[in-house]
Amino acid sequence: MLGSMGRLKPGRAQVVSNAAWLWLEQVFRLSIGLFVGVWVARYLGPQQFGAYSYALAFVALFGPIARMGLDSLVIRDIAREPESKDEVLGTTFLLKAVGGGVATTLAIAVILGLNHGDGATCAMVALIALGFVFQPFDVINLYFTAQQQQKFAVAAKTTAYVLVNLLKLWLIMRMAPLSAFALTSLAETGLAACCLLVGYRTAGERIRRWRFSAERARATARESWPLILSGLTFLLYSKIDQVMLGALTTKTELAFYAVAVKLAEVTDFIPLILQTLFLPRLSGLYKDRPAEYRRHLQVYFDLMLVTWLGVAIVISVAASPLVAVMYGATYAPAAAILAVYAWGQFGSNLGIARGTLLTVEGKVHLNFYIQALGALFNILLNLFAIPRFGALGATVATLLTNLLVAVALNAALPDLRAVWRLIIRACHLRNVAQRVSQAVWG
Repeated sequence: MLGSMGRLKPGRAQVVSNAAWLWLEQVFRLSIGLFVGVWVARYLGPQQFGAYSYALAFVALFGPIARMGLDSLVIRDIAREPESKDEVLGTTFLLKAVGGGVATTLAIAVILGLNHGDGATCAMVALIALGFVFQPFDVINLYFTAQQQQKFAVAAKTTAYVLVNLLKLWLIMRMAPLSAFALTSLAETGLAACCLLVGYRTAGERIRRWRFSAERARATARESWPLILSGLTFLLYSKIDQVMLGALTTKTELAFYAVAVKLAEVTDFIPLILQTLFLPRLSGLYKDRPAEYRRHLQVYFDLMLVTWLGVAIVISVAASPLVAVMYGATYAPAAAILAVYAWGQFGSNLGIARGTLLTVEGKVHLNFYIQALGALFNILLNLFAIPRFGALGATVATLLTNLLVAVALNAALPDLRAVWRLIIRACHLRNVAQRVSQAVWG
Protein backbone atom coordinates (compact mmCIF):
# COMPACT_ATOMS: atom_id res chain seq x y z
CA MET A 1 0.00 0.00 0.00
CA LEU A 2 2.73 2.44 0.97
CA GLY A 3 4.60 1.57 -2.14
CA SER A 4 1.59 2.40 -4.25
CA MET A 5 1.31 5.74 -2.50
CA GLY A 6 4.89 6.49 -3.39
CA ARG A 7 4.19 6.15 -7.11
CA LEU A 8 2.36 9.41 -7.56
CA LYS A 9 0.30 10.07 -10.67
CA PRO A 10 0.54 13.43 -12.43
CA GLY A 11 -0.95 16.13 -10.25
CA ARG A 12 -0.60 14.10 -7.06
CA ALA A 13 2.73 15.73 -6.21
CA GLN A 14 0.98 19.07 -5.66
CA VAL A 15 -1.59 17.42 -3.37
CA VAL A 16 1.16 15.75 -1.32
CA SER A 17 3.08 19.02 -1.13
CA ASN A 18 -0.06 20.82 0.04
CA ALA A 19 -0.67 18.19 2.72
CA ALA A 20 2.96 18.42 3.84
CA TRP A 21 2.65 22.18 4.36
CA LEU A 22 -0.50 21.63 6.41
CA TRP A 23 1.11 19.04 8.65
CA LEU A 24 4.27 21.04 9.10
CA GLU A 25 2.07 23.90 10.24
CA GLN A 26 0.20 21.67 12.69
CA VAL A 27 3.36 20.21 14.22
CA PHE A 28 4.98 23.64 14.50
CA ARG A 29 1.87 25.23 16.03
CA LEU A 30 1.51 22.32 18.43
CA SER A 31 5.11 22.61 19.59
CA ILE A 32 5.01 26.39 20.04
CA GLY A 33 1.52 26.36 21.54
CA LEU A 34 2.36 23.67 24.08
CA PHE A 35 5.58 25.38 25.13
CA VAL A 36 4.06 28.84 25.53
CA GLY A 37 0.80 27.44 26.90
CA VAL A 38 2.67 25.80 29.78
CA TRP A 39 4.34 29.12 30.62
CA VAL A 40 1.00 30.94 30.54
CA ALA A 41 -0.69 28.32 32.74
CA ARG A 42 2.12 28.38 35.30
CA TYR A 43 2.19 32.17 35.34
CA LEU A 44 -1.56 32.66 35.71
CA GLY A 45 -2.09 29.86 38.20
CA PRO A 46 -5.12 27.51 38.29
CA GLN A 47 -7.74 30.11 39.21
CA GLN A 48 -6.89 32.68 36.51
CA PHE A 49 -5.99 30.04 33.91
CA GLY A 50 -9.37 28.40 34.53
CA ALA A 51 -11.13 31.72 33.95
CA TYR A 52 -9.15 32.23 30.74
CA SER A 53 -9.97 28.68 29.54
CA TYR A 54 -13.65 29.25 30.29
CA ALA A 55 -13.74 32.42 28.18
CA LEU A 56 -12.00 30.70 25.26
CA ALA A 57 -14.33 27.68 25.36
CA PHE A 58 -17.41 29.88 25.68
CA VAL A 59 -16.55 32.01 22.65
CA ALA A 60 -15.69 28.91 20.62
CA LEU A 61 -19.33 27.81 20.83
CA PHE A 62 -20.28 30.76 18.58
CA GLY A 63 -17.61 30.01 15.97
CA PRO A 64 -19.94 28.14 13.57
CA ILE A 65 -22.17 31.21 13.34
CA ALA A 66 -19.19 33.36 12.39
CA ARG A 67 -18.01 30.83 9.81
CA MET A 68 -21.57 30.51 8.42
CA GLY A 69 -20.89 26.95 7.30
CA LEU A 70 -19.26 28.35 4.17
CA ASP A 71 -15.71 26.99 4.27
CA SER A 72 -16.18 23.73 2.39
CA LEU A 73 -18.59 25.41 -0.06
CA VAL A 74 -16.04 28.10 -0.94
CA ILE A 75 -13.32 25.53 -1.59
CA ARG A 76 -15.72 23.48 -3.73
CA ASP A 77 -16.98 26.45 -5.76
CA ILE A 78 -13.51 27.85 -6.49
CA ALA A 79 -12.27 24.41 -7.52
CA ARG A 80 -15.28 23.96 -9.82
CA GLU A 81 -15.44 27.52 -11.15
CA PRO A 82 -11.97 29.09 -10.99
CA GLU A 83 -13.11 31.85 -13.35
CA SER A 84 -15.69 32.95 -10.71
CA LYS A 85 -13.28 33.12 -7.79
CA ASP A 86 -13.60 36.89 -7.32
CA GLU A 87 -17.39 36.65 -7.12
CA VAL A 88 -17.16 33.68 -4.72
CA LEU A 89 -14.64 35.44 -2.47
CA GLY A 90 -16.45 38.80 -2.48
CA THR A 91 -19.83 37.23 -1.71
CA THR A 92 -18.43 34.98 0.99
CA PHE A 93 -16.54 37.86 2.58
CA LEU A 94 -19.75 39.85 3.09
CA LEU A 95 -21.68 36.82 4.33
CA LYS A 96 -18.94 36.06 6.85
CA ALA A 97 -18.87 39.72 7.91
CA VAL A 98 -22.56 39.42 8.80
CA GLY A 99 -21.95 36.12 10.57
CA GLY A 100 -19.01 37.55 12.51
CA GLY A 101 -21.08 40.50 13.66
CA VAL A 102 -23.95 38.26 14.76
CA ALA A 103 -21.59 35.83 16.56
CA THR A 104 -19.84 38.68 18.41
CA THR A 105 -23.13 40.24 19.47
CA LEU A 106 -24.59 36.93 20.63
CA ALA A 107 -21.49 35.91 22.59
CA ILE A 108 -21.41 39.21 24.47
CA ALA A 109 -25.17 39.26 25.06
CA VAL A 110 -25.29 35.68 26.38
CA ILE A 111 -22.28 36.09 28.71
CA LEU A 112 -23.79 39.30 30.10
CA GLY A 113 -27.01 37.41 30.78
CA LEU A 114 -25.27 34.46 32.43
CA ASN A 115 -22.56 36.38 34.34
CA HIS A 116 -24.05 39.81 34.95
CA GLY A 117 -22.14 40.08 38.24
CA ASP A 118 -18.78 38.90 36.90
CA GLY A 119 -17.34 41.85 35.01
CA ALA A 120 -13.91 40.27 34.47
CA THR A 121 -15.32 37.19 32.70
CA CYS A 122 -17.64 39.32 30.58
CA ALA A 123 -14.75 41.58 29.55
CA MET A 124 -12.58 38.59 28.55
CA VAL A 125 -15.36 37.03 26.51
CA ALA A 126 -16.01 40.36 24.78
CA LEU A 127 -12.33 40.80 23.87
CA ILE A 128 -12.01 37.27 22.50
CA ALA A 129 -15.36 37.45 20.66
CA LEU A 130 -14.28 40.62 18.86
CA GLY A 131 -11.90 38.38 16.94
CA PHE A 132 -14.91 37.25 14.89
CA VAL A 133 -14.76 40.66 13.21
CA PHE A 134 -11.64 39.46 11.36
CA GLN A 135 -13.24 36.11 10.39
CA PRO A 136 -14.17 37.26 6.84
CA PHE A 137 -10.49 37.50 5.85
CA ASP A 138 -10.20 33.74 6.26
CA VAL A 139 -11.68 33.47 2.76
CA ILE A 140 -8.13 34.08 1.55
CA ASN A 141 -7.03 30.94 3.37
CA LEU A 142 -9.88 29.03 1.71
CA TYR A 143 -8.81 30.36 -1.70
CA PHE A 144 -5.26 29.08 -1.19
CA THR A 145 -6.63 25.69 -0.10
CA ALA A 146 -8.80 25.42 -3.21
CA GLN A 147 -5.85 26.37 -5.41
CA GLN A 148 -3.52 23.86 -3.72
CA GLN A 149 -1.26 26.79 -2.72
CA GLN A 150 -1.36 26.19 1.02
CA LYS A 151 2.19 27.40 1.52
CA PHE A 152 1.01 31.03 1.32
CA ALA A 153 -1.68 30.51 3.97
CA VAL A 154 0.66 28.49 6.19
CA ALA A 155 3.31 31.20 6.04
CA ALA A 156 0.73 33.89 6.88
CA LYS A 157 -0.92 32.09 9.79
CA THR A 158 2.36 30.81 11.21
CA THR A 159 3.82 34.32 11.19
CA ALA A 160 0.82 35.62 13.14
CA TYR A 161 0.97 32.68 15.54
CA VAL A 162 4.66 33.16 16.28
CA LEU A 163 4.25 36.90 16.85
CA VAL A 164 1.34 36.38 19.24
CA ASN A 165 3.19 33.73 21.22
CA LEU A 166 6.19 36.04 21.51
CA LEU A 167 3.74 38.65 22.78
CA LYS A 168 2.50 36.20 25.43
CA LEU A 169 6.06 35.58 26.61
CA TRP A 170 6.62 39.34 26.79
CA LEU A 171 3.43 39.73 28.85
CA ILE A 172 4.66 37.09 31.28
CA MET A 173 7.97 38.88 31.70
CA ARG A 174 6.10 42.16 32.25
CA MET A 175 3.80 40.43 34.77
CA ALA A 176 0.72 41.55 32.83
CA PRO A 177 -2.85 41.05 34.13
CA LEU A 178 -5.20 38.32 32.94
CA SER A 179 -7.12 40.66 30.61
CA ALA A 180 -3.96 41.19 28.56
CA PHE A 181 -3.89 37.49 27.63
CA ALA A 182 -7.49 37.69 26.45
CA LEU A 183 -6.37 40.55 24.24
CA THR A 184 -3.75 38.29 22.60
CA SER A 185 -6.55 36.14 21.17
CA LEU A 186 -7.97 39.21 19.43
CA ALA A 187 -4.47 40.21 18.34
CA GLU A 188 -3.88 36.79 16.76
CA THR A 189 -6.98 36.96 14.57
CA GLY A 190 -6.15 40.51 13.55
CA LEU A 191 -2.53 39.67 12.72
CA ALA A 192 -3.59 36.56 10.82
CA ALA A 193 -5.92 38.71 8.69
CA CYS A 194 -3.11 41.16 7.92
CA CYS A 195 -0.68 38.37 7.05
CA LEU A 196 -3.24 36.68 4.80
CA LEU A 197 -3.74 39.97 2.96
CA VAL A 198 0.01 40.22 2.42
CA GLY A 199 0.15 36.60 1.24
CA TYR A 200 -2.74 37.18 -1.17
CA ARG A 201 -0.99 40.17 -2.68
CA THR A 202 2.32 38.26 -2.85
CA ALA A 203 0.54 35.55 -4.86
CA GLY A 204 -0.38 38.23 -7.42
CA GLU A 205 -4.04 38.59 -6.44
CA ARG A 206 -5.96 41.78 -5.54
CA ILE A 207 -8.93 42.24 -3.20
CA ARG A 208 -10.30 45.15 -5.23
CA ARG A 209 -11.34 42.62 -7.88
CA TRP A 210 -13.78 40.93 -5.50
CA ARG A 211 -17.46 41.48 -6.20
CA PHE A 212 -20.71 40.64 -4.45
CA SER A 213 -23.51 38.59 -6.06
CA ALA A 214 -26.92 38.59 -4.40
CA GLU A 215 -27.93 35.51 -6.39
CA ARG A 216 -24.86 33.56 -5.26
CA ALA A 217 -25.39 34.75 -1.68
CA ARG A 218 -28.94 33.36 -1.63
CA ALA A 219 -27.88 30.05 -3.16
CA THR A 220 -24.94 29.70 -0.78
CA ALA A 221 -27.05 30.57 2.26
CA ARG A 222 -29.54 27.83 1.35
CA GLU A 223 -26.72 25.29 1.26
CA SER A 224 -24.89 26.50 4.34
CA TRP A 225 -27.50 26.37 7.09
CA PRO A 226 -27.27 22.56 7.60
CA LEU A 227 -23.49 22.98 7.88
CA ILE A 228 -23.95 25.71 10.51
CA LEU A 229 -26.14 23.36 12.54
CA SER A 230 -23.61 20.55 12.13
CA GLY A 231 -20.81 22.84 13.31
CA LEU A 232 -22.84 23.92 16.34
CA THR A 233 -23.60 20.36 17.35
CA PHE A 234 -19.94 19.38 16.93
CA LEU A 235 -18.76 22.19 19.21
CA LEU A 236 -21.48 21.44 21.74
CA TYR A 237 -20.28 17.85 21.67
CA SER A 238 -16.61 18.75 22.06
CA LYS A 239 -16.57 22.00 24.09
CA ILE A 240 -19.66 22.04 26.30
CA ASP A 241 -17.88 20.09 29.05
CA GLN A 242 -15.43 22.94 29.65
CA VAL A 243 -18.17 25.58 29.59
CA MET A 244 -20.34 23.61 32.01
CA LEU A 245 -17.38 22.86 34.26
CA GLY A 246 -16.53 26.56 34.47
CA ALA A 247 -20.17 27.46 35.16
CA LEU A 248 -21.05 24.71 37.65
CA THR A 249 -17.81 24.50 39.68
CA THR A 250 -14.77 26.66 40.36
CA LYS A 251 -12.49 27.98 37.66
CA THR A 252 -9.66 26.06 39.36
CA GLU A 253 -11.39 22.77 38.55
CA LEU A 254 -11.67 23.88 34.94
CA ALA A 255 -7.96 24.72 34.89
CA PHE A 256 -7.04 21.17 35.93
CA TYR A 257 -9.38 19.77 33.30
CA ALA A 258 -8.10 22.12 30.58
CA VAL A 259 -4.50 21.10 31.29
CA ALA A 260 -5.41 17.40 31.07
CA VAL A 261 -7.30 17.91 27.80
CA LYS A 262 -4.39 19.87 26.32
CA LEU A 263 -1.91 17.10 27.09
CA ALA A 264 -4.23 14.27 26.05
CA GLU A 265 -4.94 15.90 22.70
CA VAL A 266 -1.30 16.60 21.89
CA THR A 267 -1.20 13.56 19.57
CA ASP A 268 -4.49 14.28 17.80
CA PHE A 269 -2.57 15.04 14.62
CA ILE A 270 -1.82 11.29 14.23
CA PRO A 271 -5.38 10.21 13.25
CA LEU A 272 -5.60 13.25 10.99
CA ILE A 273 -2.41 12.20 9.20
CA LEU A 274 -3.79 8.67 8.79
CA GLN A 275 -6.98 10.15 7.36
CA THR A 276 -4.99 12.21 4.85
CA LEU A 277 -3.07 9.11 3.77
CA PHE A 278 -6.05 6.77 3.45
CA LEU A 279 -8.87 9.01 2.18
CA PRO A 280 -7.65 9.37 -1.44
CA ARG A 281 -6.87 5.64 -1.65
CA LEU A 282 -10.21 4.55 -0.21
CA SER A 283 -12.09 6.99 -2.46
CA GLY A 284 -10.44 5.49 -5.53
CA LEU A 285 -11.17 1.89 -4.52
CA TYR A 286 -14.77 2.24 -3.28
CA LYS A 287 -16.69 1.75 -6.54
CA ASP A 288 -14.18 -0.02 -8.74
CA ARG A 289 -12.60 -2.57 -6.37
CA PRO A 290 -14.92 -3.21 -3.40
CA ALA A 291 -12.98 -6.18 -2.00
CA GLU A 292 -9.73 -4.21 -1.90
CA TYR A 293 -11.63 -1.24 -0.49
CA ARG A 294 -12.86 -3.31 2.46
CA ARG A 295 -9.38 -4.68 3.06
CA HIS A 296 -7.78 -1.21 3.15
CA LEU A 297 -10.65 0.09 5.28
CA GLN A 298 -9.99 -2.60 7.87
CA VAL A 299 -6.29 -1.74 7.99
CA TYR A 300 -7.27 1.91 8.43
CA PHE A 301 -9.44 1.09 11.45
CA ASP A 302 -6.74 -1.25 12.78
CA LEU A 303 -4.19 1.56 12.75
CA MET A 304 -6.63 4.00 14.34
CA LEU A 305 -7.32 1.67 17.26
CA VAL A 306 -3.70 0.60 17.75
CA THR A 307 -2.36 4.17 17.76
CA TRP A 308 -5.03 5.17 20.31
CA LEU A 309 -4.10 2.22 22.53
CA GLY A 310 -0.38 2.97 22.39
CA VAL A 311 -0.82 6.66 23.14
CA ALA A 312 -3.33 5.97 25.94
CA ILE A 313 -0.97 3.55 27.69
CA VAL A 314 1.99 5.94 27.50
CA ILE A 315 0.06 9.03 28.63
CA SER A 316 -1.82 7.33 31.46
CA VAL A 317 1.38 5.79 32.87
CA ALA A 318 3.35 9.03 32.53
CA ALA A 319 0.54 11.35 33.65
CA SER A 320 1.89 12.29 37.11
CA PRO A 321 5.50 13.06 36.11
CA LEU A 322 4.33 14.74 32.92
CA VAL A 323 2.06 17.19 34.75
CA ALA A 324 4.61 17.75 37.53
CA VAL A 325 7.48 18.55 35.15
CA MET A 326 5.50 20.70 32.74
CA TYR A 327 2.99 22.52 34.94
CA GLY A 328 4.36 22.23 38.46
CA ALA A 329 2.92 21.12 41.79
CA THR A 330 -0.01 23.55 41.67
CA TYR A 331 -1.52 21.55 38.81
CA ALA A 332 -0.93 18.12 40.39
CA PRO A 333 -4.69 17.24 40.48
CA ALA A 334 -4.68 17.33 36.67
CA ALA A 335 -2.63 14.10 36.59
CA ALA A 336 -5.52 11.86 37.67
CA ILE A 337 -7.81 13.56 35.16
CA LEU A 338 -5.24 13.09 32.39
CA ALA A 339 -4.77 9.39 33.22
CA VAL A 340 -8.51 8.81 32.70
CA TYR A 341 -9.06 11.27 29.84
CA ALA A 342 -6.33 9.63 27.72
CA TRP A 343 -8.42 6.46 27.48
CA GLY A 344 -11.36 8.42 26.10
CA GLN A 345 -9.39 9.50 23.05
CA PHE A 346 -10.62 6.47 21.14
CA GLY A 347 -13.58 8.72 20.40
CA SER A 348 -11.36 10.97 18.31
CA ASN A 349 -9.60 8.14 16.46
CA LEU A 350 -12.68 6.05 15.72
CA GLY A 351 -14.81 9.14 15.06
CA ILE A 352 -12.40 10.36 12.39
CA ALA A 353 -12.21 6.87 10.88
CA ARG A 354 -16.00 6.62 10.74
CA GLY A 355 -16.18 10.12 9.25
CA THR A 356 -13.83 9.00 6.47
CA LEU A 357 -16.05 6.03 5.70
CA LEU A 358 -19.18 8.20 5.63
CA THR A 359 -17.44 10.68 3.31
CA VAL A 360 -16.32 7.99 0.88
CA GLU A 361 -19.71 6.23 0.88
CA GLY A 362 -21.76 9.45 0.59
CA LYS A 363 -23.41 9.30 4.02
CA VAL A 364 -22.07 12.49 5.58
CA HIS A 365 -25.60 13.58 6.59
CA LEU A 366 -25.39 11.05 9.42
CA ASN A 367 -22.67 13.15 11.11
CA PHE A 368 -25.22 15.75 12.19
CA TYR A 369 -27.43 13.22 13.96
CA ILE A 370 -24.44 11.52 15.57
CA GLN A 371 -23.04 14.80 16.89
CA ALA A 372 -26.44 16.03 18.07
CA LEU A 373 -27.01 12.83 20.05
CA GLY A 374 -23.48 13.05 21.46
CA ALA A 375 -23.99 16.67 22.55
CA LEU A 376 -27.29 15.85 24.26
CA PHE A 377 -25.88 12.81 26.05
CA ASN A 378 -22.76 14.71 27.13
CA ILE A 379 -24.82 17.61 28.54
CA LEU A 380 -27.06 15.25 30.54
CA LEU A 381 -24.09 13.33 31.94
CA ASN A 382 -22.26 16.52 32.84
CA LEU A 383 -25.31 17.93 34.63
CA PHE A 384 -25.21 14.89 36.87
CA ALA A 385 -21.44 14.35 37.21
CA ILE A 386 -19.92 17.84 37.43
CA PRO A 387 -21.72 19.08 40.58
CA ARG A 388 -20.82 15.84 42.38
CA PHE A 389 -17.34 15.00 41.11
CA GLY A 390 -16.01 18.18 39.48
CA ALA A 391 -13.40 17.81 36.75
CA LEU A 392 -13.08 14.05 37.20
CA GLY A 393 -16.85 13.79 36.68
CA ALA A 394 -16.58 15.74 33.41
CA THR A 395 -13.78 13.38 32.34
CA VAL A 396 -15.85 10.26 32.98
CA ALA A 397 -18.81 11.90 31.20
CA THR A 398 -16.61 12.47 28.14
CA LEU A 399 -15.37 8.87 28.21
CA LEU A 400 -18.94 7.48 28.44
CA THR A 401 -20.15 9.83 25.70
CA ASN A 402 -17.37 8.65 23.39
CA LEU A 403 -18.19 5.03 24.23
CA LEU A 404 -21.80 5.59 23.21
CA VAL A 405 -21.24 7.77 20.15
CA ALA A 406 -18.03 6.32 18.69
CA VAL A 407 -18.66 2.63 19.49
CA ALA A 408 -22.11 1.52 20.70
CA LEU A 409 -24.09 3.67 18.26
CA ASN A 410 -22.52 1.78 15.36
CA ALA A 411 -24.12 -1.46 16.55
CA ALA A 412 -27.53 0.18 16.98
CA LEU A 413 -27.90 1.89 13.59
CA PRO A 414 -28.18 -0.25 10.41
CA ASP A 415 -26.24 2.30 8.33
CA LEU A 416 -23.30 2.01 10.75
CA ARG A 417 -23.17 -1.76 11.26
CA ALA A 418 -20.19 -2.00 8.92
CA VAL A 419 -18.28 0.37 11.23
CA TRP A 420 -19.17 -1.82 14.23
CA ARG A 421 -17.74 -4.90 12.48
CA LEU A 422 -14.56 -3.02 11.56
CA ILE A 423 -14.06 -1.99 15.20
CA ILE A 424 -14.70 -5.51 16.54
CA ARG A 425 -12.17 -7.00 14.12
CA ALA A 426 -9.65 -4.29 15.05
CA CYS A 427 -9.87 -5.42 18.70
CA HIS A 428 -8.17 -8.73 17.81
CA LEU A 429 -4.62 -7.40 18.08
CA ARG A 430 -2.88 -10.52 16.74
CA ASN A 431 -4.86 -10.32 13.51
CA VAL A 432 -4.23 -6.58 13.40
CA ALA A 433 -0.48 -7.15 13.42
CA GLN A 434 -0.78 -9.57 10.51
CA ARG A 435 -2.99 -7.28 8.45
CA VAL A 436 -0.86 -4.21 8.98
CA SER A 437 2.34 -6.12 8.25
CA GLN A 438 0.87 -7.48 5.02
CA ALA A 439 -0.33 -3.99 3.99
CA VAL A 440 3.08 -2.43 4.59
CA TRP A 441 5.35 -5.17 3.30
CA GLY A 442 3.05 -6.63 0.81
